[in-house]
Formats: sequence, C-alpha cells, structure tokens
Amino acid sequence: MDIKNDCRASHLKLNSKEADYLRKVKVFIVDETSMIAKNALETVDKVPRDVMENDIPFGGKVIILGGDFRQVLPVIRRGTRKNQVDGCIKMSCLWQHFETLYLKSNMLVAGGDLGWIEFLLKVGDGSANDEADRIKLEMMTFPPNGISFHEISEYFVHCLERILRNHAGLVHYENLDF
Repeated sequence: MDIKNDCRASHLKLNSKEADYLRKVKVFIVDETSMIAKNALETVDKVPRDVMENDIPFGGKVIILGGDFRQVLPVIRRGTRKNQVDGCIKMSCLWQHFETLYLKSNMLVAGGDLGWIEFLLKVGDGSANDEADRIKLEMMTFPPNGISFHEISEYFVHCLERILRNHAGLVHYENLDF
C-alpha cells in the first residue's frame, strides 16, 4: 500500500496496477498486530476506502488480525509508556469494527512442547526477566515437533469460515476461493 509519512498517508495512485490489485483482494490477513501503530491501521483503512470509492470500513474488505497483545506494543520514538499504549491499534476508533476470537486450544501445547508455551507465558506476564530486565533465550525451533502445517492451516480455515459466516453481509461466498 506504499504507506509513508510515519504511517499517516499512502502514495498509492488510484489508477495504478497496485490499486487494481487491491480492488480484487477480498481478505487481508495481518499477523503480529500488537506491534502495528494505530496510525498504520487507520491508513490501511483509508486506502481501500479510496480505492473502492466507498466509506465502508476498510473499503468493505475483510480484515483478519492475529497476535498476542501481551507481546510488544508499537515503538513510538522517544515515547513514554503512555504514548506506546495510546499508539496501539486497540486505541483506534476502528477497533470497534473487529470481533475478538480466542484460541480454544493451544496449538503449541497440543504439539507437546510444554516448555516452550510456559516460556511464552512467562515472557507475556513479565516473569521471564532477570534482575537486569533481560530474557535468556534458549535454542528453539518453530513450529515445534508434533504440529504439522496441515493442522495449523486446517484450524486457520475453520476460523476464516467462522468469520465469514458471522459477517456474511460484508462478504459473498461465491467471490472467495478456498
């Protein structure tokens, strides 16, 4: 989307190949959303509205956000903790348009890597830090043994189908390729 100016504007031309491509996109999937600045999300909202020439949030496109808000917030240069929290996408007026879905089973635990998930939970709640506020990282691999790409993709498709079922007024199934 060619987002520039501290995530406040896009230089995408409405008659460009990129704009034509965006008109055809039906679903945007964004991961690690806890690190996305509020301004970036608002620009990502504005660009499809401009391209689709309507005032529907995100131009009527389905947006799927993934992430863990116990992890890193967006970096605000020379900003305070309050600036970082205020700059997070949950503080955007757009946040009200999202439905939060929670994992019912932990894919990492299902794969048998209890040590890894315990480590992630400690990082998330701040208890993994030592006295100098550092976190020691062991050698690790992803995905953990026992979890196949097929299992992860099946779960993702299930979640996507639920989202589309709940928002059928926004999306027409016949326009989607599965």
